[in-house]
Amino acid sequence: MHTMVKRWVLAGTVVLMGLGGCASTGTGQTSTNTNSPRTRPSTPTGHLIEPGPAAELGYRINWSRDMDMSRSQQITAAVILDDLLITVEQPENFVTARSVRDGQLKWKVKLGSRLERFFAPVRDGEEIYINSQTRIFVLHANTGDVLAVADLDSTVDSSPLYHAETGLAIFGGSNGLVFAHSIDNNFARWRYQLPGRIGATPVRTDRDVFVIDDQGNYVMLQITSGRIQWRNRTLGQVVAPPAVQGNDVLIASLDRKLYALNRTSGRDAWVYLGGERPLTAAPVPLGRTIVLPLPPDGGIVALNSLNGNERWRSDLNATPVVERDRDLVLHTERRLLLMDLDDGETLVDAPTLPLQIVLPGPNESLILVSPRGRLLRLNRIAG
Repeated sequence: MHTMVKRWVLAGTVVLMGLGGCASTGTGQTSTNTNSPRTRPSTPTGHLIEPGPAAELGYRINWSRDMDMSRSQQITAAVILDDLLITVEQPENFVTARSVRDGQLKWKVKLGSRLERFFAPVRDGEEIYINSQTRIFVLHANTGDVLAVADLDSTVDSSPLYHAETGLAIFGGSNGLVFAHSIDNNFARWRYQLPGRIGATPVRTDRDVFVIDDQGNYVMLQITSGRIQWRNRTLGQVVAPPAVQGNDVLIASLDRKLYALNRTSGRDAWVYLGGERPLTAAPVPLGRTIVLPLPPDGGIVALNSLNGNERWRSDLNATPVVERDRDLVLHTERRLLLMDLDDGETLVDAPTLPLQIVLPGPNESLILVSPRGRLLRLNRIAG
């Protein structure tokens, strides 16, 4: 972690919340008999997924918690940062940290005002960086204490790409400005202007950063200096975040094409024509396979990452979560699924209570998050 030199002035409303008000579901710790994975209990437990269906997927319930959210609150982001599960709620802008190991509450803070919208945080050692559209906050990872607050050079609509080696948080602005905000010194190290609004977090490719605006203009910049490596544009607008797969940068465009750009030259490695639907979801790189959702109800398609050739299609409208032993874990609003990544066959279809977010956790675990703030960790069953 870089050495922090704090020169910022604390600003805005910051309230540290007590540890009460977040009750666990039952004891918060559930052990499950996994000797007969297809035996379902006759009495429902009320967990987000029952032990029987979880075992069919190859998991057992580890812990369950309830965030005790008011009905006016909504979870807008959930991320795992090392040993912490961080959730962001609106409109009150509560940021909550829980232990990934046992789900216990570590801290809860209220940031900014109701006029601000906060995005998913990033972490560097003992510090967590979280931004609204106009400001960036530094929180202590162990306590939630606010260490500093600074204004951003431009209004933004996403989290930054954080470069730990230099302490630069690289943002894309609503006005098209790309800027590298120095966490240590509170100034923009470099800036670059794109024509359109930037709504997606920039992505890193080795020593460079790739940024695209909603008009399809894109640029590859050197992280530390902002020097242009190459630039171009797609034939259509872009609303999906880009992704990196090996030597390629992937762009899903409203012109119905998925572009794979060579990250060194910027030239097309291949282009996949997705069909009649504009591509509005981010591609998911999984080694030799790229999974591309086709929302709103077009299913998903799997592509060969080397040439963009279609491997299989599925009518399943689900969100990919993680690859597991050449299988793919996915979720819908009320299901967890296991799919064969080689041929697209659905292997297990397990019912759940309503799900909003499913995160891959440590040691092949899964963290389930419901719209009403119920949390559950699933551990992989050995063998």
